[in-house]
Amino acid sequence: MYGRYEEIIERHEIDPADSDETAEENEDDWELQEDETDDTGYPETISHYRDAAEQGDVIAQLKLGILYYIGDEAGRDYAAAEKWLMMAAEQGYTRAQVELGNLYRSRENGADYDEAFKWYRKAAEQGSTVAWYHMGETYYTGKGAGQDYAEAVKWYRKAAERGSAEAQEMLGNMYHDGIGVKRDYAEALKWYTKAAWWGYASAQYHLAGMYLEARGVVQDYGKAEKWYREAAEQGSAEALEMLGNMYRDGTGVKKNYAWAFRYYREVAYSGLASAQYNLAGLYLEVRAKKQDYARAVYWYRRSAEKGYTPAQVQMGNMYYCGEGVEKDYDEAAEWYRTAAEQGDQEAWYKLGNMYYRGEGVKKDTAEAAKWYQKAAEQGHEEARRLLAFCRCPV
Repeated sequence: MYGRYEEIIERHEIDPADSDETAEENEDDWELQEDETDDTGYPETISHYRDAAEQGDVIAQLKLGILYYIGDEAGRDYAAAEKWLMMAAEQGYTRAQVELGNLYRSRENGADYDEAFKWYRKAAEQGSTVAWYHMGETYYTGKGAGQDYAEAVKWYRKAAERGSAEAQEMLGNMYHDGIGVKRDYAEALKWYTKAAWWGYASAQYHLAGMYLEARGVVQDYGKAEKWYREAAEQGSAEALEMLGNMYRDGTGVKKNYAWAFRYYREVAYSGLASAQYNLAGLYLEVRAKKQDYARAVYWYRRSAEKGYTPAQVQMGNMYYCGEGVEKDYDEAAEWYRTAAEQGDQEAWYKLGNMYYRGEGVKKDTAEAAKWYQKAAEQGHEEARRLLAFCRCPV
């Protein structure tokens, strides 16, 4: 109704806990009627807000600042955004203070984390839930203040207890990983659950993992599937991939390769490297009744080119065996080396084999021993056995 730019404003952070007296007037006064906009809704919107902003209205100043801050390329003006947000922020309007902090943190000509922190703190001191979340974020990342996980927990907790789903998820993460607090899966579960019920997709994904792997709760595949599906319906590619895993492996559901294909393929086209790898694996699976080496190579390659090391190892395997591609030891060795340089244990072992046999590289027992040693130190038994042959050849 109000045009695209009004929609941009409505999508921005709204803190229901903020209670600025300066913002208590009816914001409906600043909503545009349909006949006041042109095709884009832009010129009339700017003019409408500027008139009120110049008279000192903080809501108009805030909305005008947001329009300049996140408008399209034709309308984006960071200097103007800073000017109007600053005017509202200096009147103590917490929403403007938070948006000003966001602008300083993300502006294109160089982030100013110190200035962002200053405005987040001003809003936080007035009780802004969104600002409390950003204070936690600042201490968590160390950008704008010294990194301090305990302090991050304190601010995340304040925001989480006020109902911020983002803060609830972060607090869940910190309890899950033992960052700034003692690891406590039950506490992580509590906060993930709160955020999940708010509809926060990332928390739904994490909560599903807790039920799947019995962390802090009795294992429940049904609830795992439920929460993965909830997250997937909101666009979580990782959740959709996990549903694919469950149907591929028959985890809590009847094994169904057709559904696994469907989930993996949808996510693979979106560019998720691990899903591309899993889809390729199904094309090698005889029981999936879609065995196709060429398609497997296609998806392994797409995943490998994104830097996914298991896919790089598989590309080496495909070239080594001549499956879906012409056999080529040189190519196999290169893919193994690419993965090995990223620390993949299986790639260390495979590259050791290439040097030990002189396949795709010049035979070099000492070089083979080097790679076998790295794999053996990580518990690779076959690498340990072959390392002994390199040191004491029969």
